[in-house]
Amino acid sequence: MKLTMGEKIRILLKRKNVTIVELSRRLGTSNQNLANKFKRNNFSTRELE
Repeated sequence: MKLTMGEKIRILLKRKNVTIVELSRRLGTSNQNLANKFKRNNFSTRELE
């Protein structure tokens, strides 16, 4: 089974002990916006750099 980008990011966050709330703060976006991106698996190349 192939992992989605959202699943891969969640695994990395868990390994680094970083919450989605902390990641959203670091990215300068709302927690709700980031949660929606995970839900829809909607990440742009720019966001992933």
